Amino acid sequence: IVSYGIEIDCIGKCNGYGNTGGPYNNGSTAHDGYKVIRINGIYHDNYGANVADVHVNTKSLNLGCVAFDSTADQSNNACADFAAQQSGTTMYLDNCKAFGSKYNLYCADGAAMYVKKCEYSTKNSNGTWHIE
Repeated sequence: IVSYGIEIDCIGKCNGYGNTGGPYNNGSTAHDGYKVIRINGIYHDNYGANVADVHVNTKSLNLGCVAFDSTADQSNNACADFAAQQSGTTMYLDNCKAFGSKYNLYCADGAAMYVKKCEYSTKNSNGTWHIE
């Protein structure tokens, strides 16, 4: 069953604080073909990618969201602000801001990221990028 959701003005912060396990604590995440719209969310200081979407056919539209300062280990690709983390995932970013993590934008091999009018400095370039 495909699920749908919307987040408006949500804050996801400090998830996984003090965690010694894997960096899988996100400010917001979508899985298993889920479709989500995030509007004006703020996601920061999570022990993992601040916004992370995974699995085939998972899609998110992120409008005016801000993500920053992942606390995941810098040697790990989970240290990201916005991440399409697995093949088959599609993430749309419009007027978003990302800063302070190893990768502001992370797009895994086989994933796609559409970026329009966003502020960021770093990105991982394994996936398919559409940047305006």
